[in-house]
Parts: sequence; structure tokens; C-alpha cells
Amino acid sequence: MRNPAVDNLREQFLERLTREIFHKRGSGFVLKGGGALRALFGEQRLTKDIDLDFINPNRSADSLHHSIAHAIEGAARGLPFRNLTISAPGKAEASPRWKVNFEDADGRRQHVEIEVSRDSARAVPGAVVQHPFTPRAAKGIARFWVDIYDEPALIAGKLAALLGRSVPRDVYDLDLLHHTDKQPSAEQVTWAVKRAKLEGTNPVTVLRAHLEGLTWPRFMSELRDALPPEVATRLDETEWTALKQRVREYAERQLRRLPP
Repeated sequence: MRNPAVDNLREQFLERLTREIFHKRGSGFVLKGGGALRALFGEQRLTKDIDLDFINPNRSADSLHHSIAHAIEGAARGLPFRNLTISAPGKAEASPRWKVNFEDADGRRQHVEIEVSRDSARAVPGAVVQHPFTPRAAKGIARFWVDIYDEPALIAGKLAALLGRSVPRDVYDLDLLHHTDKQPSAEQVTWAVKRAKLEGTNPVTVLRAHLEGLTWPRFMSELRDALPPEVATRLDETEWTALKQRVREYAERQLRRLPP
């Protein structure tokens, strides 16, 4: 199995891009999703794109767009891209998304998206903390620091994701996070349920249905190739079933804390 973090030019670009975005402290960006878990858990979690919140009320849309365009330019500089194209969003969008496409030296087409939410109502309630990010693929780059939400907030965000959709990576991520021995507040759990927009459906019923649908074939087709090889090789069908059970028990404990 090829190691995507070492051999893939996209991984080098993602790490360089993350560094460029957080080059200036206090810029207002918060790394979330797979990028935040990559910072926390290193080689146990890779990511295909970059998801950010933009929480500085004193910075304009023009400033946001300038920062992202500058970061993309800086990250791409010196990399052996072929046929690089960048699609920039409109400045009026609440969650603008940049799309970067290129070919690597072997002619493989690569695609990276950078999505930035400017909607404060979508941001998980919780503290923003600085955390070191250690590059694995990018050459000649030392460890740098990124802003992420703390573990309880990240858990609440992943709980909302697991209730709102049925995606294998949410189960894997929540299993990583709950082993940190941190737990979200009752307020954050309540936020997660509201964020999932369950329309009155029992959240435990939704959770169990989503987990039931995340079969071993879905893990193999949707998640396995996105994991580092050393993680993917130890995750067999028995461990995937055990992982889902751990997540179910943990998530249900959190949901029992909801007010009546």
C-alpha cells in the first residue's frame, strides 16, 4: 500500500497551506474537521481538504479572501505542480469554498478544497486553543502552531456530524476523541442535537440507525484508503465492529445528559 502522506504531492500542499494560513497569530481562523484531528493525532488521521471557521468580527470578507489567496500562492510556490487551476468563490458567500486542482509529477489529477465558514451560528460553543502541528509529508518545514477548538468542542462537533449524517470517518474520529478522556458539557451536547436538525426524532434512535448503516463494506469503500497504511492494516472487520460499539456506548452516555 502506497503511503499517501509521504508520496502524495497533495499532502505536501495541504501541510504547507495549513502553515501559511496560521503563519500570523490571531488571524481569526480556526482549523476544524479532519485538519484539527490531524493536528491532535498526527499520523492516525489524514485529511483531504481544509475546513475553517473565521471568527474575527473585525476582519472583512476582502481580508478573508486576500488571506486565503495569499496562503494558496505561498503553499504552491516551489512544488512541482502541473496545470494548476484555482477557483475562487464570491465574497458574499457565508461559507466560501476555494477549489484547487493540479497534476503531480506522475500525471495524477489532485483536488483540494478550502472551505471557510463565516456563520457564527454554525460554530460549536467552546474554547479555541493553540496546538502544535507536525508536518509529515512536506519537506523542510518545522513544527508550527494552529488554532483549533478544544477537545470537548471537537467531540460536540463530531457528535452533531454523526447524528446529522451516516459517514464512516465520523465514527473513527469520535473514537479517537473520546479516548482523550475529555467530555463535552451538557450545553455542548444540546447544541450538537440542535445542530443535527433531527426535527423531534429521538437522537439515540438516529444514532443507532446511522451506526447500523456503517457496514464493513462502507468502511472499505469510503474510509480505508484515506487512513495511514499502518492504521488501515490493523482495522479489520472485527475491530471496526468493536469501534462502532465503543462509539455507540460513548455517544449514548453523552445523549443521556440531555435535559428532559
